[in-house]
Amino acid sequence: MGKKRKKPAKVLTQFTKDFLARTKTARARTSYSQAKMGSFLGVDQGTYKNYESDHVMPPRLIPTFCVICRVDVAWLFGMKEEIWEEEVLPDVRPTRGRGGRPKTRQAEGSRPQP
Repeated sequence: MGKKRKKPAKVLTQFTKDFLARTKTARARTSYSQAKMGSFLGVDQGTYKNYESDHVMPPRLIPTFCVICRVDVAWLFGMKEEIWEEEVLPDVRPTRGRGGRPKTRQAEGSRPQP
């Protein structure tokens, strides 16, 4: 048995670095911990931590993440400067659905304007 080889350092593209930074910014704006955000998305804290440091979040989680954090998906991908127009988005909060999967519901008294 020989020496163990070191894995080469992971090289992140500028897009990936920006996406990870925006993911962290979005979560920080909510005041949720990484563990809490992970539970809303159905992943553990360690997995969620990777979404802010070196792995882009799986596409299936992005819409839920954007609703919870109240951010525009176009902003998350760097295609828009504004995070979200607050008056357009109804106030939502994450809840648990069947089987422990996250879902969102509209908070009482916060209906979107027609």
